[in-house]
Amino acid sequence: LLPAGIVSAPAIGLMWPPQASGAFSYEDAERYCSGLSAGGYTDWELPTINDLERAMGADVVASNPDHATSLWTRTPAEDRGHITLDLATGGRSWMDAGLAHILCVRTIP
Repeated sequence: LLPAGIVSAPAIGLMWPPQASGAFSYEDAERYCSGLSAGGYTDWELPTINDLERAMGADVVASNPDHATSLWTRTPAEDRGHITLDLATGGRSWMDAGLAHILCVRTIP
């Protein structure tokens, strides 16, 4: 039985809070996820680009009431910054500054 408000997708091995959080710089996004306590869990982290792409298939967009457009990942971009994922198009981009939304994830044991 899952704690209230936690979305679980056993097929992809991930769970996440019910919605993407507000816009953060990368450093603040990392701090937010690592400090998050939700559903009785404290081992949340920024997802990799592969995590987010799998979660998109598990209907993250439907649980996006803030209409976040780009989400941070912890996957480094080739040249600098980190890869972001555009929820509207599914396209990858990169940012080294600025704000993007976050969706903290944790691996289902």
